[in-house]
Amino acid sequence: MYILPKNLSKYLITNLEDVYNRQIILRLCINVTFNREGLIEDTTRLENSINLLEELTQKSRSIVVLGHIGRPDPKNPDPRLSVRHILYYYENYFKDKNIKIEFLKDLSSESIERVNENAQSPEKVIFFLENTRFFEGEESQNEKIRNQFVEKLLQLGDTYVNDSFPDYRISVSTYYLPQSINQKYIGTSFFREITELSKLQNPQREFVVVIGGAKLSEKTEVISYLVHHADKILIGGAMAYTFLKAKGVNIGLSKYEEDKIELAKALLDQFEDKIIPPIDHVCISDIQSFEKVSTTDSIQIEDYNIGVDIGPKSIELFKANLQKAKTIFWNGPLGIFEKDSSKIGTFEIAKHISNLNAYKVIGGGETLTVINSLGMQNKFDFVSTGGGASLAFIGDREFPTLDVILENKDE
Repeated sequence: MYILPKNLSKYLITNLEDVYNRQIILRLCINVTFNREGLIEDTTRLENSINLLEELTQKSRSIVVLGHIGRPDPKNPDPRLSVRHILYYYENYFKDKNIKIEFLKDLSSESIERVNENAQSPEKVIFFLENTRFFEGEESQNEKIRNQFVEKLLQLGDTYVNDSFPDYRISVSTYYLPQSINQKYIGTSFFREITELSKLQNPQREFVVVIGGAKLSEKTEVISYLVHHADKILIGGAMAYTFLKAKGVNIGLSKYEEDKIELAKALLDQFEDKIIPPIDHVCISDIQSFEKVSTTDSIQIEDYNIGVDIGPKSIELFKANLQKAKTIFWNGPLGIFEKDSSKIGTFEIAKHISNLNAYKVIGGGETLTVINSLGMQNKFDFVSTGGGASLAFIGDREFPTLDVILENKDE
């Protein structure tokens, strides 16, 4: 797990006394999805940073927000992923606060001049730059192209703040830009994410982990860390079938990762008493039609069937292993929760965890969707907005987008 420095709070932007003299470049997580009407489906990520955004807007000389939506091709960006489509949320929030919202469609000299003019004016404006992934430099492997993008962004401000914990992968606006700025800080949402997740370093016992989702490959590091620190790890989702295949169980046509079988075997050989996969399954015969839903009587799956959820025996087994927990970390659904016939395992375990007297941490976008759909946000001690980010933070001792802020953390 990432080890936080003792002086972490000095890197928190709200502790900066002279923020009034700063021109802020603020990296936010605005990566949301839209419904058929083009409206934001879940505003949680936007809500998490809204108070910080307001405070910095009121105090600083100017503020420019950077962020991305989706994975557009910079050579042919999808207009549906434009930052324009989220501005209504901020316009509604700030309409009675004497704060204007302006959109920067590019980094032309006119756009940069408008930001710098505003820094000399008492007018309070929040500038939102277009989706950073619309710009070729944001994720380019070409150093020259990246540097050109950095130089443009540097003209927007003198102080960098990252409040986007979920966007943990290296890009210009999360890594190379702050690398080029002396004054850099973390925001309040980012700060809370890392301090809450760090509590899992010394958890109250028993410490029980529930891990789901599709791919073991995406969670190798965190599972390799957690097997040494947790008392039990309950495995669901498609990744469970890789473990079952490694045990010699017939998994039928269920999805698994052939190249992770040896890893699963090694983990089971050393930690079989900790790792608990499903013992029965909800199955279907056709993943496209989702027809012929059945439940197995045992851990084995018939040759023609596909496992899509944990079965009733597994639900009871998981509940029993959670009962004595004092610390719980849950990341990833236990089945294809978007379908009524394969959501029961995920929903039942979510409800059970919510009622336990334990320190309960949720990580992951899909897990957050489940919790929101059940209206249970307030029944968990901490809900991380970063699925992959929370796993990366727990499973590794490096976190580049934080490392670059804490370059002198040992001083």
